[in-house]
Amino acid sequence: MKKLSSILVVLFCLCTLSSRAQSVSKGAFSFIPRVGIDFAKLSNHDIYSTSDFMSHRNKAQFKLGFEVGANVEYMALDNLGIELGFQYAREGTDHDMEAGELALDYINVPLMANIYVVDNLALRVGVQPGFLVGNDTDSGYGDDAFKKVDFSIPVGLSYEYENFILGVRYNIGLTRVFKNDLLKEKNQVFMVDLGYRISL
Repeated sequence: MKKLSSILVVLFCLCTLSSRAQSVSKGAFSFIPRVGIDFAKLSNHDIYSTSDFMSHRNKAQFKLGFEVGANVEYMALDNLGIELGFQYAREGTDHDMEAGELALDYINVPLMANIYVVDNLALRVGVQPGFLVGNDTDSGYGDDAFKKVDFSIPVGLSYEYENFILGVRYNIGLTRVFKNDLLKEKNQVFMVDLGYRISL
């Protein structure tokens, strides 16, 4: 947690020290539809199985998913944009061998600070509540096994060219996915998305 706090302090210091020549000026609003892919897994979600009197560890693997949605950005300063999003994302985890996959569908609502450190290049950090709207699992969990709300801290970068915005980010899971207190798993998600800025 101390390391995360240090990162946040550095990012906001960069915001105050950096300058930017950007087509979107202070006070402007933009609408940004986005689509992307994600690589998600649950931390420490290894499954152990026994066959022929031998125990096997089925390691958690990153699962390929996707996201689609839209954001609205407000330029609070010449080099600071505040962005609110609404995105559908398929997350979860996969396993090697026969353990199967776990797909979790979320409606994520990221609130991001976009800190433009040079022309068109932004550091992004924020908070994100996610609301579970469905799941599809081969691992035997029922619908009532999962918490309905998930919180994470997204951090990443974006680069804009001709109104197209390419972004990469990592969502640091803060809350446990399962209701069972004995299960400590949290979401870990890498995302790559492409957006298009529409000035309002």
